[in-house]
Amino acid sequence: MPTRRPERIAAQIAREAGEIVRFTLGDPQIRLVTVNRAQVTPDLRRATIFVTVLGDALQCEESLAALERAEGVVRRELSARLRLRFTPAIRFQLDPGMVTEERMRQLLDEERDDSNPGASLPAERSE
Repeated sequence: MPTRRPERIAAQIAREAGEIVRFTLGDPQIRLVTVNRAQVTPDLRRATIFVTVLGDALQCEESLAALERAEGVVRRELSARLRLRFTPAIRFQLDPGMVTEERMRQLLDEERDDSNPGASLPAERSE
């Protein structure tokens, strides 16, 4: 019978990592990062934390790089907050579901702008 422990620990890691990213890390490039979920291996040795970043591709890259630099701090904070024998090695990754949703929103916005070209131009003023 499979155990649900990895799922429970993944949920706890996501919750705690979200608080750590939001309140503990002082890097301004991490301001627009949201932790969505986490996934741990069955042996609980590695965890992937899925995040979304508000902004364009450059801001996503910069935020992920800042998270990678802060990986040690996040792991140390997780170690203090979680009651586990071993704190999992963590890595941050963009949440693929959210990236797809954001891309679809951009495509719809572009389609809307293309179908109504006059809407984006300012109205002429008659003086």
